[in-house]
Amino acid sequence: MDENSIPLSIAKSVAESAGKESINKLADFFGGLFPFFGLRKKGVDAYVQEIQNSNLSPDIKMLTIANTKRTFRELQNQEAIAKIALEVAKDGTDFGETSAVDEEWFDRFMDSAKFVCAEEAQVIWGHVLAGEFEKPNSFPPQTIRILSELPSYYAKVFSNICSLSVELIFADTEGKPKIIFPALVMSNNIDEEYLSSLGINFTSLSELNLLGLLQFEPLAGFVKTLSKRSVPKLHLAYGNKVATIINYPDSNFPVGPVIFTQTGQKIANLIDTKIVDKHFDIIIEDLKKKGVVFSDSPQIEIIYIDKENYTLEYKLNTSQDRC
Repeated sequence: MDENSIPLSIAKSVAESAGKESINKLADFFGGLFPFFGLRKKGVDAYVQEIQNSNLSPDIKMLTIANTKRTFRELQNQEAIAKIALEVAKDGTDFGETSAVDEEWFDRFMDSAKFVCAEEAQVIWGHVLAGEFEKPNSFPPQTIRILSELPSYYAKVFSNICSLSVELIFADTEGKPKIIFPALVMSNNIDEEYLSSLGINFTSLSELNLLGLLQFEPLAGFVKTLSKRSVPKLHLAYGNKVATIINYPDSNFPVGPVIFTQTGQKIANLIDTKIVDKHFDIIIEDLKKKGVVFSDSPQIEIIYIDKENYTLEYKLNTSQDRC
């Protein structure tokens, strides 16, 4: 079909039915359940011109044109999010009718997605949609509510916070990793200049706390209760950087003033992160002030961390002296 020409009958059908149809599965969405899907703005402009030249009353013309443009914008938003989902989903993800994704969940998700126009927010929505199709029932309905209430600015800030997540790795007496725990996000000093440059401050952390993506305790901070008998040694991992902890004051290990909620952590696991300069060094210095003792050199090398399943691939740094 020429993108500069849309049959009037099709366009009218869209204007009348958009918002009433439900999308059963993502495959249907891409398959053209909405006739507007994939059409360019020039085509919509051509249809609008037809409306303007028609014999309809001025009021009907105004309403029809307004509804058409709104529908097109909403479909563009849904299309952008769906495309992101397809791009980031794992190979082999079932986006078709055989998927086990709950239809009501999907309908609610796509209905809310049509209002998401900011790029930063669309990225998060796209990752969540991909994650749900990869592993159905991963994201409860409250996820849609949280995302719907997330302003675009705070979506960007949350993505930046995801890039600060430091993994706490529990190890045995030989320093061999057993399990990982996403513990440290930042030091207790939230006034660090680099945090401000990422939009991370008391206000944004408080807002994300209210939205339900993270918990923020600026005074006392959070702790992870550990047993030195069962967890004699710890490692911290950030990107490909590792620091080995050989002693800590007591069983309440300090994990900083910010931790992800369950929903926040699931979303954080899907976000493409970046390494923030100085962040890991600042975390280490902050822990040292709290009595945490580090080995002179890391005793493991990280090959790969699977944040979703809390597992990792590593190799021991056998050439390093043990403390």
